[in-house]
Formats: sequence, C-alpha cells, structure tokens
Amino acid sequence: MSRATQAASILHTYSLASGGAGLVTAPFLSTAAVTTLHLALIRDLARVYEVEFSKDNARGILLALGAAFVPGWLGGAMERSILKRLPAVTGVIGWVAMAGMSAAVTYGLGRTLIEHFDAGGTLADFDVTHLHQAARHLFKAATPVAPPA
Repeated sequence: MSRATQAASILHTYSLASGGAGLVTAPFLSTAAVTTLHLALIRDLARVYEVEFSKDNARGILLALGAAFVPGWLGGAMERSILKRLPAVTGVIGWVAMAGMSAAVTYGLGRTLIEHFDAGGTLADFDVTHLHQAARHLFKAATPVAPPA
C-alpha cells in the first residue's frame, strides 16, 4: 500500500472518530477526546512518513491549532448560548455542527501534515502558520454568503 493510500486511510479514520468525539455533550470530555485523537493522528502519520515522532513537537502543533481555532470556537460558544433560548431543534443542529467542526478540524490538521511530510518536512520544522491559514480558510468557507441582490 502506498504512503498516500495509508495516510488517506488514517486521515479518514481519525476524522470520523473526531466527529464522533464532537458529539460528546460534556465540553471538557469532548476536548480531551479530540486532543487525544489529534496526538494519535500526528503519531500515525509520522510513522507512515518515517518521521521522528516527539510528543513535545506534537503538543506544540496542537497548541498552535488551538490558538488558530479559539476565535471561531468563542464565536460558536456565544452562538450556542443564544441558541439555547430557541426551540429544541436548534440544539440538535448545534450538536451536529460541533461534530462536523471536530471532523473538519481533524481533516485540516491531517491534510496540512500530509502535505508537509510529502514535501520532506518533519515535526521539528513544521511551520504553524500553515495551521493558521487552514483555520482562516475553514472559517471563511463556513461563513454564509448573502445571495446577490
């Protein structure tokens, strides 16, 4: 099996698992589960690309990922508090949206790492600005666009 096929399979598995972890309603448990999945994703992709895995480097990447997504997460938290005052169906929509966001963030992290490893990079020389760019792209894509007048 080629590296690309192995990496795609790993990314698919972890994206689905992360979406499932996003369904956990206890925020701290959900965050812990997704973080654990992200560490495992980084480890498994590093193994496929024969890149030395370091928990310290992986944690640094995850800290940068958190910093990239905090602004959007805070906006989502405020939106959820507002939606709590609306009918029950919005709670289900928010629940599904959080699962989708967890899967999307995991997918973005994995794709960014795969591209970096394909280019010969390692965890030690990973440029976290790529994560910030991926985060901006993700949130920009998620912003509804008004139809033309």
